[in-house]
Amino acid sequence: MSVNLLSRSVLKENEYALKIAPLADDFGLAISLSDRSIRFISYNSSKVSPTFVINDAHVESITDIKSLSSSNIVSCGADGVKIWDVRTGGHSPQAHLTSTLPNHGILSLDISFDFNRIAAGTELFASDAGVHVWDIRNLKYPLVSYVDSHNDDVTAVRFHPQKLNCLISGSTDGLINIYDTNINDEDDAVYQTINHEASIHSTGFISEKKIYALSHMETFSIYDVADPDSSVVEPPPCRFGDIRKLWKCEYVIDVIPGYIACGSSSISNFKLIPFINENAKVHDAITFQGGHKEEVVRSIYYSEKLHTLYSCGEDGAVTLWDTKDLVNSNMSYTSWTSWNNPSNSKTENYTKSKVKIPETYRKENKSKKDSKKTKRYNPY
Repeated sequence: MSVNLLSRSVLKENEYALKIAPLADDFGLAISLSDRSIRFISYNSSKVSPTFVINDAHVESITDIKSLSSSNIVSCGADGVKIWDVRTGGHSPQAHLTSTLPNHGILSLDISFDFNRIAAGTELFASDAGVHVWDIRNLKYPLVSYVDSHNDDVTAVRFHPQKLNCLISGSTDGLINIYDTNINDEDDAVYQTINHEASIHSTGFISEKKIYALSHMETFSIYDVADPDSSVVEPPPCRFGDIRKLWKCEYVIDVIPGYIACGSSSISNFKLIPFINENAKVHDAITFQGGHKEEVVRSIYYSEKLHTLYSCGEDGAVTLWDTKDLVNSNMSYTSWTSWNNPSNSKTENYTKSKVKIPETYRKENKSKKDSKKTKRYNPY
């Protein structure tokens, strides 16, 4: 199935358009660019309509952006995390958060599904890399800081859509950690560690008790959250290996509910591959042809309200596509049923098992990258 291109707009010549962040309540979209600007476009069912721009948002590259509300965008870079108010035109940030680790830039961001917490992962400096969580109601200091669970850049942080205190992090050290952010002590907060055995590009929860991992080498796997009963034999991970040949693509853009977005610069397209019950339906892929020429597509966003999809890429352009209801936005990753409404979920305290995490997971042990997952708590 192919999709019609409705509109294409080059935001700035000779710059990359890096990441799309939709503002809540359909206010519009924010897009980060490689010139350190954040540009905003309004929702429109037929064309891309740029509105205004925040210039020099960070001293160096913008490494991630997320929406906090209908009027607030959160961005990060080498100088920390900044919260911007769209209503003021973004002349100066509302808040500026920095890592508790000196000289540590921020590489990754996420916002909890109740919009009360901001999580950030830092780059490696000296021997430290950290994961910080702030409560939006008190931004003076981080709510928690975990600085011993990774020994390389933290490239991904994601909150669980339902268990609001559950956070996952991924790093170029190949490890994925799952935390209970209600716990300050890092040893107790980390209830599972997984070794993907390759530098993590992206990770997150794809159902209530499953997570995915995508490496910078395009290797893809699905892992089960550990059972709290240590006598239960865990199922082996579902390993797809290098998915480029398997899924007929050259790179992965993102993993979204029900689909995996992949691109192929050599044939100037990207596609959404339905991904249901750990099965990629390559022959049912939805194809988006020619919108970014031979350049890499960096980010996509599907608007359920307009039944359209936005994409941006290294051609500096943002494009608008008419999906004509081809995209089923209500699917979860592993079944045809949707997630429960996160707004109806209550933050849960996890009942921990008494199994202690092996010392091989501590940063001072340099063989950490070769460790296997094991610590077992009961997050559910």
